[in-house]
Amino acid sequence: MDEPFGALDAQTRRVMHELLLRVWGKHKATVLFVTHDVDEALLLADHVHVMSRGPGRIIRSYDLEEARPRAISRDYPDLLDIREEILALLKPTSPENEAEAA
Repeated sequence: MDEPFGALDAQTRRVMHELLLRVWGKHKATVLFVTHDVDEALLLADHVHVMSRGPGRIIRSYDLEEARPRAISRDYPDLLDIREEILALLKPTSPENEAEAA
């Protein structure tokens, strides 16, 4: 599934997340889900693979063990930590950022 919920409003997207999880729970089929939405990946996935900008390579992988339903909240501190790591990995680098890191 390549960004199937990308054009949906927030309420419809949430309904579709719940529907996808119910269908998956019933059939246990493997689903490869591509998204640019970090929160969506953390809520839906068992495994998250973060890709580089270009060329597209997997730069980090995470196995998510939290039971569903999940939330991006203080109730799930591990998810919050992973979310921050992923966002840092995806942060665009600029010459200024590289100079600061050196």
